[in-house]
Amino acid sequence: MIECRPIGICSWDFDLRGEGHVARLGFGWPTEQGWMSIDGRSYRIEKQGFLSGTWELVEGGKVRMSAAKRSAFTRSFDMVTPLGAFRLEAALFAGRTMNLVGPGTDVSIGPIHAFTKRATITGRLPDFEVAAFAFWLTALTWRRAANNHVASS
Repeated sequence: MIECRPIGICSWDFDLRGEGHVARLGFGWPTEQGWMSIDGRSYRIEKQGFLSGTWELVEGGKVRMSAAKRSAFTRSFDMVTPLGAFRLEAALFAGRTMNLVGPGTDVSIGPIHAFTKRATITGRLPDFEVAAFAFWLTALTWRRAANNHVASS
């Protein structure tokens, strides 16, 4: 199990701990880009154009992984990683929990309860880096929903 904790009550930056690894990840403001640090290794997360639904995890100028949103109307991504193709999608239409499925992987990423950003990553997980990128994408969907809720209030 990996624990995912926001670094502050109003923050969208997170600390991840578990499986013998530590990570910190976050978002650029006001963009849908960000960064990660996993076990001391630094990564950038770059969105491929303002209207694009594609993100790349970049380390030292090289693309490590990518994720493409399946549709503007769903919370699902197709991920391409060194381990193969993965699918990250909402477990339920209205919930925040996301499922990650791929080679040797069957993972659930979800909040520990309805009123928090604290979350866990549980299930069969062969690669921490893939899980961290999937969590960043999950947090992106939560951040979008929170921003849309505030904007429509």
